[in-house]
Amino acid sequence: LTPVPKAPAFIEGVINLRGAVIPVVDLRKRFDQPINPANRGTRILICTLAGKVVGLIADEVTEVRRYTRQDVQPAPQFLK
Repeated sequence: LTPVPKAPAFIEGVINLRGAVIPVVDLRKRFDQPINPANRGTRILICTLAGKVVGLIADEVTEVRRYTRQDVQPAPQFLK
């Protein structure tokens, strides 16, 4: 994980994955949640969001699943 100078605080840095430079986001920082120090269980989830590949820091991963766009439903109105 390589830090990026002058990036927003929630951007932990970038990684090189098979030749692609991917930004890594800490959603806890992004949404002002308590920070959980990285440990042996910490993982980076590689996701495609709005056509861009990003890494999301996860405290722990217990299972990996693949979803298609058709599997995803809009959030209920009260969550927006």
